[in-house]
Parts: sequence; structure tokens; C-alpha cells
Amino acid sequence: MTTTRLADGREYQQMAPDEADALFARIAVLEAGIKRSAAETEKKIADLKAAHENRIAADAEEYGELAEQLSAYIQAHPERFLKPRQRKTPFGRYGLRTVADVRIIDEQFVMAFSDERRLGLYTVTRKIDKPAVGKAIAEFGEVPGAKIVSGDIASFTVDKSVLDRPVRQQ
Repeated sequence: MTTTRLADGREYQQMAPDEADALFARIAVLEAGIKRSAAETEKKIADLKAAHENRIAADAEEYGELAEQLSAYIQAHPERFLKPRQRKTPFGRYGLRTVADVRIIDEQFVMAFSDERRLGLYTVTRKIDKPAVGKAIAEFGEVPGAKIVSGDIASFTVDKSVLDRPVRQQ
């Protein structure tokens, strides 16, 4: 039978606090660089979107006006769109379409109607409320299927001022 080592903490048990500080400093610098790059990328995306909006502003305005005019033409001449309902052109189609949409006016009436006839016209979503479960465990001592797990976790928080520091390449 072979034993498989899952973790070996001997190296880290011998690590001095200043070595851990250096390790964390590198993590902080990398995190700052990653966040700075993400912010720069988001800025470039925003700038590109703004430039795009500026480039197409006149076309978008004309597009809206022309679409309104075509809509007015279609509505003024519904008899021209009986058969076929859509006029085909080399650029595409335009005309009338028949559509239907279910509009719910009063959800409670729909649910009551569904319940009376067992139609299943709605769904009920159930979700565990973790804070309420925690309170119940505190009050009753236990809740079957749930437990409070507590203990120490290793964590770190990089100070925001690191973002303003120059990035050192290593």
C-alpha cells in the first residue's frame, strides 16, 4: 500500500515573519498590477464605446427618423400588407406581423384560478435563508441538515495605496 502525501507544511513552519512579509509584498504588488491593468482595460473599453457612439451619432439619428417614416407608411397602408404580410426587397423585408403577448394583470387571480383547477400556471421558488438558519441553530441548538462551521481561515488584504505605487518587474 502506498501513502500519498497531500500537504507538507514543514517549509512554511520554518519560514520567518520577514519571509512571509516578502511573500505577501509580492502578492500585493501582483494584485495591484492586475487591478491596474483591469482598470486600464475598462477605461479603454469605455473610450472605444464613447468614440463609437460619436462616430455613429448622425447615422443613428437618421436611422431612427427613417424607421419612424417606414412605420408611418406601413400603418397608413395596412391593406398593402394583407397577402403577403411582409414586402420582400433585396435588402430584407418590411411590413406587418401578427404577434401575441400574455399580459398578467393580477398575479393573485391567476394563481387562485390555477390552484382551483390544479393547472400549474406558476412556479414557487424555494431558497434557504442562511441567516435565519443560523438564528434557528442558536435558538434551538440544532437544525437537521444544517450546522455552523467555525474556525480560522488564512487571509490577506492588499492596501489600496499599493495601486498607486509603481510596479516593479522581477
